[in-house]
Amino acid sequence: DTETSQRLGCFLVTAEIQNGHNQAVIMAGAGRATLKQLRDALKAIQEQLKGFDSIRTHVKRPALIRLYENLGFEQTEIVLVKKRPLGV
Repeated sequence: DTETSQRLGCFLVTAEIQNGHNQAVIMAGAGRATLKQLRDALKAIQEQLKGFDSIRTHVKRPALIRLYENLGFEQTEIVLVKKRPLGV
């Protein structure tokens, strides 16, 4: 119902084959959802992606890390970056 519904955000999800397993990758998300709305949206996305062997995402914000961990995600890697000085 377009009169009562409100778009709160969107997610970009891709699919990959990783070590012979099909994996959904949440590439990006944006929106204005409350924490509860975001949690509910992520639960719905997990339900839609239940045919995949796993779901992966990359996050930086500590609150999002906690949210994903509370939904059963676990940290599997740490990414380190060394930047070159400008002009080199």
